[in-house]
Amino acid sequence: MRKRFPHILDGPGTTYRPELLCLSVCFLLGIALGCLLAGYLGENAQSHLSAYLNDYFAVLRDGDVLLPSLFSTVWELCRWPLLVFLCGFTALGAVAVPAVFLIRGFLLSFSISVFVRLFGGPGALAALAVFGVSGFFAVPALFLLGVGAFRTAKSLLGTFFRDSKRSHPFHAAYFIRAGGCAVLLAIGVMLQSWVTPRLLQVVAEMVP
Repeated sequence: MRKRFPHILDGPGTTYRPELLCLSVCFLLGIALGCLLAGYLGENAQSHLSAYLNDYFAVLRDGDVLLPSLFSTVWELCRWPLLVFLCGFTALGAVAVPAVFLIRGFLLSFSISVFVRLFGGPGALAALAVFGVSGFFAVPALFLLGVGAFRTAKSLLGTFFRDSKRSHPFHAAYFIRAGGCAVLLAIGVMLQSWVTPRLLQVVAEMVP
């Protein structure tokens, strides 16, 4: 059973450690850049962001639970995993997939760092409420889809340069992972729609 399980996930005779390592480095590099650049946020930008977020938290403190639309929630959670999945069908994905991981890590880190910079400890809790659910479901889905997409894109790129006529690089595992990630993201969408607004309402009481 243990020998069959990797075969189902990875396809025959494959390992995704090199792809996972490369994409992890890109993601961590994006996180580091996001933290760094958040520290250089100008005072004018800080004041505008602080005013906007304080108004938002004031609405929440008044008892209004702001439920996001289903489309916006689906778009927020699924856009990055969907993008890397589609990148796997083109040789350009060999460059695009690492770039997506770099950008995703940067945006996530920058947003969290801004919350902490503006509000301190309560800002960290607010960031957890805003990005916790999406990060818990969307980031693992991004990696699960990304390693496969990166592998297939590199294979397509190699086939293009070698003018090879070997069989396509897609295995059933590629689409099995996509189906599993779709279920994972669907759960995330439900929790993001109903749990996150209420968490934010609790956190809003802590923000000065």
